[in-house]
Amino acid sequence: MSGSEQEVTRELPLTEAVEPPRPARARLVLLTGPEAGRTFRLGDEHEAVIGRGPSAQVQIQVAAVSRRHAAIRRSGLREYSIVDLRSSNGTALNGAATFESRLVFGDRITLGQEVELLFEQDDEALDEVLHRQRIEAIGRLAGGVAHDFNNYLGSVLANVHVLEGLDGSTQLSDTEVRAIIDDIRLAASGASALTEQLLDFSRRKRRMDRPTEVSSLVEEVLRLCVPTFRGVVEVDRELEAELVVRGDRAQLSQAVMNLCLNARDAMPDGGRLLVKVERAGRPGHLPPGPGAHGYVRIQVTDNGKGMDEEVRSRVFEPYFTTKGLGRGTGLGLASVHGIVKSHGGDVAVESKVGEGTTFFLYLPMEAAHRFREPTPVPSELATRPRRSTYALVVDSDELFVRGVQRLCEHAGFRVLAASGPAEAIEIATRYRGQVGVVLLDSDVEEQSRTLLRSLCGSARLIGLGEPGPGLDAALEKPEVPSKLADLLAELS
Repeated sequence: MSGSEQEVTRELPLTEAVEPPRPARARLVLLTGPEAGRTFRLGDEHEAVIGRGPSAQVQIQVAAVSRRHAAIRRSGLREYSIVDLRSSNGTALNGAATFESRLVFGDRITLGQEVELLFEQDDEALDEVLHRQRIEAIGRLAGGVAHDFNNYLGSVLANVHVLEGLDGSTQLSDTEVRAIIDDIRLAASGASALTEQLLDFSRRKRRMDRPTEVSSLVEEVLRLCVPTFRGVVEVDRELEAELVVRGDRAQLSQAVMNLCLNARDAMPDGGRLLVKVERAGRPGHLPPGPGAHGYVRIQVTDNGKGMDEEVRSRVFEPYFTTKGLGRGTGLGLASVHGIVKSHGGDVAVESKVGEGTTFFLYLPMEAAHRFREPTPVPSELATRPRRSTYALVVDSDELFVRGVQRLCEHAGFRVLAASGPAEAIEIATRYRGQVGVVLLDSDVEEQSRTLLRSLCGSARLIGLGEPGPGLDAALEKPEVPSKLADLLAELS
């Protein structure tokens, strides 16, 4: 094969049977309230009623929702519509009141003023593709991530070494000591943020959709990607601020990351990458839908080898790759297409051999408003008077438990520590009625949580990790130190 020829492979089974077309299955994802994230699969029925009555297929127990509030109706294989069933508080589609409207994947349905649902495609095969591609992307990032972690850990260890060498008379208020502590905090926060990005990126389950400022998301993605460029790819940014979309932040990050990593692979000898975020109108071929307030356009441009028309026309097919056997799964761009479509948006690509490639992502923009990412406020950790109640900490990691124990003691709690649920239940039985808060690893099974709840009465159960049933709140582990201090202060 000559150097100018392009190797194209398609990793598929040896035989492909032609199947009759099947209905495009759909699901609703609850976006609001204590059950946010709950999924309702609509199945093959031609009508699914939404309401709080016993006859509703999609039951939502909220007072503002009528017993038979609205219905999702399917006609043919792919046509869906939403119909209000003379509800008390009305139905809206993408912010506009409606009696009956056609649905497209990515639409948002509001029941009354309190309940919001996302209408999306129910495609288990696509879900599996997205998860496999996330794992593949993490592998491609591993070198750069390890480099960043080593920098953070090196900073912590160097500063600890300096602290150990200080004279015994050195005061905590000493300028040098405060500077060292600040540097340790910055390094730990950087490692924590990196860990949180990786965890968020790799999760299989869908998280609750939320407003996301696009330029900050792109910056986070570039922070992960750029270390893998090895200095041979220059990055230009043109990021318009305060453009907000609503969606699954992890999936949107995955889409942008895939494009950036693909651009890197298209420039093996170096080049220039442009990432641009700007507002845009609705692409002409998209039907009116969730983009009532316009669209945010994300542009990713490389000056690499480019694609011919045949390759360009097939780039979004699952398992299609030009990288050769063993060098790629062909899932990256397919997952980009699936993610953007599920958010009510669209993808476009322009490319010319020898000149490079540009991808455009169009995502529905939220109603115009000034948006600010929340800024964490450092908690005051001055020791409070000791309380008569206990904090029960349940986690198998002894080092982590010691850190949480110190935070609890500074908040005035006496601390009981358990390495697992069996020991925690034994301690809770012994100190029945004296435990004010239980901080437990989210891996603890629901049955053990229920038993701890019964033993500890009115104590709050706080998960250290992901949210789950039986918990009053959850603090994801990278965020525990900053947020736990605030929570304990509220309880003091």
